[in-house]
Amino acid sequence: FKKLSIGMQNDKDVQIEAIKANGKLLAFTSKEIKNNKELVLFAVKQNGNTLVHVPKPLADDRDVVLAAVQQNGLSLLFSSQRYKEDRDIVFQALTNNCTALQFSADKFHNDIEMLSLLKKANIKITKTQWYQHQMNKLAALEIMIDDTWMRENNSLVDKTIKIKKF
Repeated sequence: FKKLSIGMQNDKDVQIEAIKANGKLLAFTSKEIKNNKELVLFAVKQNGNTLVHVPKPLADDRDVVLAAVQQNGLSLLFSSQRYKEDRDIVFQALTNNCTALQFSADKFHNDIEMLSLLKKANIKITKTQWYQHQMNKLAALEIMIDDTWMRENNSLVDKTIKIKKF
């Protein structure tokens, strides 16, 4: 797409055909194309992570976010906070890729009901995946606490952050 002349790149029909061939090319299209819900849906259904290139109004559209997480659960990362707190959207993301849990709202991280729904849908989150997610949260918390302590104490302590091995 980048190798095309500027005139060809700006041609609406060429942009539409490019998206049909590869949804990731949405990133290089005009604002007009990026604001076309039908084309955006087509792109995120091919590659959910294309959601990162979708402008705000459509990136906050439930249909677009749902299509993205159904194609790639990890695209939950690029959704707005309201969808990270939406049980149905998070469930669809986890159904596609259970490691999407890390991008969901905290309320789902220990949600027995969500685990129960996943079990009913025959989606398995291994104990190792759940444990690793919890350890990542602890490591992030340790970094925040360490950084806060240094700022509060105006310490010249070496800012090397040591993450304990669990």
